[in-house]
Amino acid sequence: MSLDQSEISAGGSVLQEGAEIRGNIRTGKDMFLKGIIRGDVECEGKLVIDRDGFVEGNVVCRELVLDGLITGDVQADERTCLTANAVVKGFLQTSCLLIHPEAVVEKGLRLKE
Repeated sequence: MSLDQSEISAGGSVLQEGAEIRGNIRTGKDMFLKGIIRGDVECEGKLVIDRDGFVEGNVVCRELVLDGLITGDVQADERTCLTANAVVKGFLQTSCLLIHPEAVVEKGLRLKE
């Protein structure tokens, strides 16, 4: 499944395939990621990570849709959707989880109220 940029509201950020950022990112808007971020990501909106997207760091966001790879801990305050290709090589904490049977969460999962 390849995600669509239409998942992101107007004014959100897009990091295309082939782009790489080294350093932490903080945004108050939605973000669509097809590239690579080597650093922590803090997104006050919806974070969509496509199949080719990769985050090497911790992620904090309101909502996460993951079809790629995160090698760090994840905190999604509202909702997380993990597709068949999703891999979290860390701990996942979220309030609501939609998960495909082939998705991977390596270090553990906590559903919070």
